[in-house]
Amino acid sequence: MEDLDRGVRLVAAQKDVWASLSPKEKLSIIDELMDRLQAFSSDLHEASIEKRDEPAAVLTDDSPSPAADLAADSTKKKETLEDGFACVDAKTRRMIATASGVSHWMHSSMLTGIWLSVIREYFESVVATGKPPPPFAVRPAAAGTECAQDAEPGKRPSRHFVKVGPKGLLFTTLLTFGSMELLVEESPTEQELVHERTANVVAILGAGNFDAPIDVLASLFVENSVCVYKSSPFNPRVAPVLAEIFKPLVDRNFLLFVEGDVKQGEALLHHECVTKWYMTGSIHTANRILWGTPTPPEKTEPVPKPLLNKPFTAELGSCTPWIVCPGN
Repeated sequence: MEDLDRGVRLVAAQKDVWASLSPKEKLSIIDELMDRLQAFSSDLHEASIEKRDEPAAVLTDDSPSPAADLAADSTKKKETLEDGFACVDAKTRRMIATASGVSHWMHSSMLTGIWLSVIREYFESVVATGKPPPPFAVRPAAAGTECAQDAEPGKRPSRHFVKVGPKGLLFTTLLTFGSMELLVEESPTEQELVHERTANVVAILGAGNFDAPIDVLASLFVENSVCVYKSSPFNPRVAPVLAEIFKPLVDRNFLLFVEGDVKQGEALLHHECVTKWYMTGSIHTANRILWGTPTPPEKTEPVPKPLLNKPFTAELGSCTPWIVCPGN
């Protein structure tokens, strides 16, 4: 725990340094990260696709010759194959392996590259113009979320749909040709730019089934915060590769990768320097962190206080919100 404490304090000490870096400096860091992602992309994919939970007794004889069939038959009979992937024929296994390889590439190297590209576009625009990139489209909306045709004649609409993505054919295809829009209210309120947000020290509990460090990128470049990333015990194999990709940030103590069990995770979240936390996992895990039990307490008076009272962002069981239109 002493190493964890020392590491968190080193990162926390760099919080204001990171927040004070100019957009131009962060743009330079992003370019370096993109170069390193390209250099280590194959390593990240190989770590991502590394087989887990596959039965040990799996036939590797993909295409035996007829003459070898009889010789191999006695050996095959001695092998005990478990239900599932091990019982699939060779051709189907190859198809599954190819599909698995593509899917792992999509949610590791490719998704990381897409996020870096989107973030880079923001900082490139700020460096060039002092402003974020303009939206792709803006259309007025009437009260609620009804279409603009329902607005009162001659009255300026107070709400607008602002399309912010996706950009490019690849990104659009990945989102199944959907649209990313914000419903914005017209008011004198101003929101700070991303690179001007108040910095935090973010603790991240990494996903067990996902390999792209989206939470790291969001923490650093969207939240303007330094972070400590603890890899999941179920998915520790990509952390060393990610540490190489993010080495420019690790070397300056803007980012730290750690491993460990539940006790390490608990110590990280409750560390006095940590001001915010992210997690990807089950709602039961989140409840244990907040309440100490897999289910939340009953609503009583006085209102129960959580064990960990810090702001957090959690993706629980991939319960990602979607608005489906039309809703019939």
